[in-house]
Amino acid sequence: MTRDAKDRLADISEALGSTQDHVGGSLAEPHVETPLVLHAVLFNLVVIGEAAKSIDSELRSSLSRGAVGGLRWLAGHHRPPVLPNPETNH
Repeated sequence: MTRDAKDRLADISEALGSTQDHVGGSLAEPHVETPLVLHAVLFNLVVIGEAAKSIDSELRSSLSRGAVGGLRWLAGHHRPPVLPNPETNH
């Protein structure tokens, strides 16, 4: 079964909403408190990148292909930074 652009855009919207919930309600000023939250956010970035790359060419022409593919690659292939230890502030 092939999914259409409407389905892909719904995937992106859902992943953005989930990410916003995970980071305290603000994508502009996110609060990543635990490694689990960081991994959830990275997973949602992969979902967004996969959905964006699968949108038909007419819609995708308005997106920066490098930004979409680069975001997906970064989220899927880079080890996330270590979160500071709240006990030591390092």
